[in-house]
Amino acid sequence: MKKHIRIGKKLFYFSLFGYVLSALSVFALPISEGENTSGLSIGTALVGIVFWVGILIGSFCFFFTWKMIHSDKSYMNSKYETKPAYLHFFRDRKSIILDSILIIVWIVILLGNYRNIFPDAVMLILMFSGLITLYLHFLINGRVFRYLFSNKKYERRRNNEGKD
Repeated sequence: MKKHIRIGKKLFYFSLFGYVLSALSVFALPISEGENTSGLSIGTALVGIVFWVGILIGSFCFFFTWKMIHSDKSYMNSKYETKPAYLHFFRDRKSIILDSILIIVWIVILLGNYRNIFPDAVMLILMFSGLITLYLHFLINGRVFRYLFSNKKYERRRNNEGKD
């Protein structure tokens, strides 16, 4: 395996860590005191900081992952599709499972907020699950993930390049 692929996978995992950290900020919402305070409380600041730091870590690591692999011939030669990868739903088995969970979780969140049928703890877990599935949808449906982890077409191209 090429060194840039190995480093790209590590950076991809750090990106995933950043997005999970961002989603974990949901569990700090109860200490933020919400609309009960005037001004900015320490809890509110903590929620915002954890959320945005997670987004920044995830975004920067994903950008550096892309920078590591974007000049690889097999990545450059991959077919560009007419619509962006994040608009693809139900592309393969992983996407079918993930996108089904994504849709179900967000429907449950919307119904739970509309009807007020779930306790706060359940809603926090649902919001965490909703954010995680949303982040994973963007990560897993992209070309970077397919290039690094799952597409056999890229594997054949990488192996053929070494034989030239």
